[in-house]
Amino acid sequence: MKPNNFLKIVLVCLFLAVAALFVSCSSTPSSGDAKQIVQQKIEKFSHGRIKLVSFEKTNGQQAERFGIKVYNLEFVCEIEFLDDCKWIPPFGTAKLVKSQDFWAKFEDDLKSIGNQSRPVKKGNTAKVTSYVVFEKTEKGWREARI
Repeated sequence: MKPNNFLKIVLVCLFLAVAALFVSCSSTPSSGDAKQIVQQKIEKFSHGRIKLVSFEKTNGQQAERFGIKVYNLEFVCEIEFLDDCKWIPPFGTAKLVKSQDFWAKFEDDLKSIGNQSRPVKKGNTAKVTSYVVFEKTEKGWREARI
């Protein structure tokens, strides 16, 4: 191998290494990362009454808070209700209480006002606009613990 070719190979390898380092340092959480978090929240809070139909990142912003790099990923998603229930936005549900007892219904209505739940029918869909906050750690990005 000629010395000139060897130098070119070393320079190309060095350039690729620096480029890979730059890309890894400037990367941000992906839309898939946020979708996975939203899916986990739906599974945890909906008691099997909500299904994620679609998910789309709409915006993102990197910032720093108290010396920690953060990334706000805004999204819009569509959810479908798999049962008649009370929806507690964004991803919570409660079982519908079909009670004839006036006081039980009154108490249930008061709870609904407090948590802003509303009745929904099986098969209905809703669009949810929200965001996920990520924080940078040594091992990469994770959902911020606010």
